[in-house]
Amino acid sequence: MTRRSLGLRPAVLLTTLLAVLLPMALTGAAHAASGFTVRDPLGDVRILDRGAGWTGAELRSIDLRTVRVTRKSGGTVFRVRIADVRPRMDGDQMVFLTATPPKGAGRFPRLDVGMSAQQRDLGYAILTTGNTSYRTCDPLRARVDDRASAISLRIPKRCLPRTKVRLHVASYVGYFRSEGPSASKDKIPYTRPVRLR
Repeated sequence: MTRRSLGLRPAVLLTTLLAVLLPMALTGAAHAASGFTVRDPLGDVRILDRGAGWTGAELRSIDLRTVRVTRKSGGTVFRVRIADVRPRMDGDQMVFLTATPPKGAGRFPRLDVGMSAQQRDLGYAILTTGNTSYRTCDPLRARVDDRASAISLRIPKRCLPRTKVRLHVASYVGYFRSEGPSASKDKIPYTRPVRLR
């Protein structure tokens, strides 16, 4: 082996590493820029009212699995997987997302989102930007994937905060957009600050 061939080894190695790692880095950056996923432990549904008329399986059906937030050019899609979507259930499987500023950053902006597997046409998003100023995207149609047990809602950009927020997710069995009490609940605590648009 010559000194010349030994001298080429670092250059060849560097070229090979760049060829392999650069596409991986770019793919990872694109993935990070497009959204994020939050997971929830299984079996942590809290039963609030066993006498409300729903079975135990129905009450536990809203056990949260994952929340996927995907940023797109026209808005952001929130896709929530629960234990068991039941389109014909008497009552509603509901998901609510709340986004608030990081601790110490004030009260606004605040985003409130609601969707239901049974009341697909009644989804909504309300972006509050001040004490008396807000933007409403209502109604919004949710998409339900029975096979994946997922409920999705696309929020237009005009109803999304521009700054980083903490995201809180909760699911319930009850009656969507009513004042009635809920019979069961699951939740994902506030996330670290994230961008929704």
